[in-house]
Amino acid sequence: MLQVSLDRSKDAAENWAAKAKLPWYHILPEKVENSKLRQFKKTKFVPEYNLIDKEGKIIASGSNACFVKIKELSEK
Repeated sequence: MLQVSLDRSKDAAENWAAKAKLPWYHILPEKVENSKLRQFKKTKFVPEYNLIDKEGKIIASGSNACFVKIKELSEK
């Protein structure tokens, strides 16, 4: 899993991630465009959760749906 930061600065992104104690990788603001992950931002809400498969298809959206799908996939 990873978190794509849309913060205005690297410091803001790092501070937020540390405070939230997120256990996954972070794509910092200056790397977002190169990562091509911005294409998965579908709403104006922050945070926004999308679970993306290896083909680049969104298979779940929203925190609840994403975590339910992650649990389902991990049980297979």
